[in-house]
Amino acid sequence: MSKVAWTDVCCPFDEGGLGLGDVHEFMHMVIRNGQPVSSWLDLWHPAGRLIDLTREIGTQNLGIAMKARICDIFVNNWRIRVCLGRQLQRLLQEIHRFPLLLTVNVPDGILWKNGPDDYGGKFI
Repeated sequence: MSKVAWTDVCCPFDEGGLGLGDVHEFMHMVIRNGQPVSSWLDLWHPAGRLIDLTREIGTQNLGIAMKARICDIFVNNWRIRVCLGRQLQRLLQEIHRFPLLLTVNVPDGILWKNGPDDYGGKFI
């Protein structure tokens, strides 16, 4: 268990952090089987982490358990409850437009940003 939150470490020096910036700006998640990817806590969608976008009430509104993985909510199509709120409806539209095809025996991965629109297997 860490003693300092990653968000605190990423803060600028003058705010008490190490000035690292947000690591998510430098990575791109590649979803292939969706087994280790948390639907709520991992940064798999370009809009951001679902928990940050909807808060915990989103788990109830969307009918997705907090422990759900991508492979649990995507089986040939997204298995997400329809919602009435406009913000959640927009988010659902973005999720449905997210291109995804799961392949059972192919592991997920992370690509690191090497330059503008250039990602690779190593952090440079």
